[in-house]
Amino acid sequence: YIMVAVMVAHGWAAGLITREFSTVIRSVVQTLALLSTWLIGDPLQDNHLDFLQRCVPSWLLYMIVIMAALIFQTGRVNLKVIRKACDLSVEVTATSPKPAYLTGHLTVCY
Repeated sequence: YIMVAVMVAHGWAAGLITREFSTVIRSVVQTLALLSTWLIGDPLQDNHLDFLQRCVPSWLLYMIVIMAALIFQTGRVNLKVIRKACDLSVEVTATSPKPAYLTGHLTVCY
């Protein structure tokens, strides 16, 4: 029964993260949670899984995932700023005319 409660909480949290951000962010958060569990849990279990042999690569992997998440998020923010500056935020529907960036008549914005 404990596992059912954990899975329900996990699904609920994953849904909130996906609704607020994106599935990529959700995946990164899940990866960081798993790595955190290994980095904290294995040394607490008296080095049961030979953590000392893989301590440095594990911490480096953790840092790489964090940096990749920061780079991804920075890119998303910058893309929103660029789209707003160039007025490319128009959504295309079946009845609306195509915006300039889809017709090839795009002016350069600085």
